[in-house]
Amino acid sequence: MTLQQTLATIAKSGLPLQGKLDALKYEFDNNLAPPAAVEVLHRSTDELIASGAQDRALKVGSIAPEFTLPDPDGNPVSSKVLLEYGPLVVTFYRGAWCPFCNFDLSALEEARSEIEARGATLVAISQQTAPNSRKSQRQNGLGFPILGDHGGEIAA
Repeated sequence: MTLQQTLATIAKSGLPLQGKLDALKYEFDNNLAPPAAVEVLHRSTDELIASGAQDRALKVGSIAPEFTLPDPDGNPVSSKVLLEYGPLVVTFYRGAWCPFCNFDLSALEEARSEIEARGATLVAISQQTAPNSRKSQRQNGLGFPILGDHGGEIAA
């Protein structure tokens, strides 16, 4: 089975997000990727965990720095302005190329009405190009913007 077929099968499985991520990881490790690529991915993941980056990341409820980032059409979007309307839910997204991230965005879209019902606004932030952000929004059926963090300053 090709990657696209595998992704389509997993997407239609009805599994919750974690189940989809687990199924994709299993298929990647055992059927889709050459063993050398799997080894590199696992080593990189282990190195990231060992770096302690997760301990330095902001936690739920933390106050994030203000930002103004462009939407895919180049319009500036300010966190300060968004916060005037209520809480802000921010997710960071690697890019259109990442199937794990696309499953995450789809799950957030499924939860968006509940997020908005609680008075919050949802945005994604990515270092990818504006055309790829538009592609991600279209392919994942998103009703929330993907803002451009070119250079990764906000992610850092």
